[in-house]
Amino acid sequence: MKNIFYCISCMLMLMFTACEEELPKANFELYEVELRSSIAGDEQVSLSWAPNENASPKEYYLSWTSGTIGVDGGERTLEPNVTSIVIDQLVNKVNYTFSVQPRYEKGLAGKVSVVLTPKSTKFPVTNFVALPDNAKVQLSWSKPVSDQLQGYHITITPGNQVIDINNPATENYEVANLINDQTYTFSIICIYPQGHSEAETKSATPGFTGSIWSSIDIGGYVKVSGAVFSPDGKTVYVPTSTPNGDLVAIDVATGIIKWRFEISTVTYGGGALVGPDGTIYQCGTDKNVYAINPNGTQKWMVTTDGVIGAFPALAANGTFYCITNAGTLYALNTAASGAELWKYTVAGANTGSAVTVGNDGVVYAGTNKGLFAFNSNGTVKWSDTSLNVTERGAMAMNGSVLYVALKAGAGVAAINTADGSVKWTAAANGDAYCPIVDKNGVIYFTEKGTSPTFNVYAVNSNGSQKWSQNIGAALTYDGLVLGDNGVVYGGSQGKVSGNYRIFGLNTTDGSFDLDETTDTHQIMTGAAIGPDKRLYLGTITTNNIGYLNAYDINAGLETDSWSVRGGNMQGTNCQK
Repeated sequence: MKNIFYCISCMLMLMFTACEEELPKANFELYEVELRSSIAGDEQVSLSWAPNENASPKEYYLSWTSGTIGVDGGERTLEPNVTSIVIDQLVNKVNYTFSVQPRYEKGLAGKVSVVLTPKSTKFPVTNFVALPDNAKVQLSWSKPVSDQLQGYHITITPGNQVIDINNPATENYEVANLINDQTYTFSIICIYPQGHSEAETKSATPGFTGSIWSSIDIGGYVKVSGAVFSPDGKTVYVPTSTPNGDLVAIDVATGIIKWRFEISTVTYGGGALVGPDGTIYQCGTDKNVYAINPNGTQKWMVTTDGVIGAFPALAANGTFYCITNAGTLYALNTAASGAELWKYTVAGANTGSAVTVGNDGVVYAGTNKGLFAFNSNGTVKWSDTSLNVTERGAMAMNGSVLYVALKAGAGVAAINTADGSVKWTAAANGDAYCPIVDKNGVIYFTEKGTSPTFNVYAVNSNGSQKWSQNIGAALTYDGLVLGDNGVVYGGSQGKVSGNYRIFGLNTTDGSFDLDETTDTHQIMTGAAIGPDKRLYLGTITTNNIGYLNAYDINAGLETDSWSVRGGNMQGTNCQK
């Protein structure tokens, strides 16, 4: 029996030995690489890797496959001293899987893989709009964010007209001398050193005489506060005064209301203004300052000690200034959710009238108890307590002179900003409102007036009167705007022969360049000119209904001076 067991054991050992010789041995020398970097670019990717410290590959095998049908992959074999590569001629927006394998004497190691998607850095324009007009089309767009952008190439068909724009900051262009009722296609591409972007295309048919909209019901009166515009000029903002103080955002091209920011109490003056980042700031009779994102959501809110009727100001350094009817001037840090930097209360004041910031950072605040100048740290630079500044009357600046609207016939005062001394005053008939200045230093302002005299005044920089024009109806709280065509525009709060008046006065002699009437739309607001070369006026009608009206004037805003209440299209009340 023992012999039998011995024989079986020997046979099993022989069988095991034979099997062991037939089994392949694991190869622990086929080391994989370590992938160091993988970056997707424009129609290309870059890869780098490192071999295992114990490895000595003969070469590297690189392969890639596409995740999109019809787009080919590829492969390459690289020398062992090559550990990085740029693979080009790829297709943007396609997912590729890249694999690196070292090859050794004993075979090919395992794959180290990564998925990458090349994307174009030649960004196209966005928000491309083609707005038709009489024998022309207004093109506008938002430029891409790229420091490589060199300009634009626009083609127009039919006609194969080509327009090259070498300034990358340009965001609008007027195509003139077109044929009415002919449909044109406009294509724009961005030019980069490495090539050009994909084209954005729009079609438009010139021949529509007038704009695509002229009047929009915004759900409430527009009283005192007027229209201001986004930095790109594509959105107009206007506050309502009753039944609520909502801020309404309207698309300039289409007249569509984009959003409404609800404020429960009326807004009677007090804003709005727009910062360079697109943030809208709105003050109101609810004592609050609102910072509103461009999409209409609240960014932050600060509560003050009183009703804010004066138009606010935004300094170049981002400090926001507003003054309440309690006589308190607030300096708020817009970069820190409106945190209070400092405040100053004018003793005895019960009306905060106007705020303006000079290009040196000095802040000017007008009240019924005087005019005050503050250094940017909140210390008083000078004051003149003899001046009674018109509420919601605004101010203007030209060089080292501040122009201040005053009450009760005192007119407009020219103030030396260095020491607060009065250079001259130009009288008015009743309260004066909203001075503006042209590039020659001529000052224009309105007055409340008494029957039968309700004047617009033009005053030379030395205080002498250049001309006056009787509009024939009260101009209460009406602010003027100056076009680049040498015409100053406004509207009337009172009626002339049963109608409210929309007017444009030639700055040379005060003669009427525009004279229109409306029987239902009372105007008690600051006029504005939009980037679309139209005059904007907020109105008051019956039953708590108010409108934003737009009039074709084919003139842009005069941008070389303080040509509109607020100083610019954004209403920042800040000197350039």
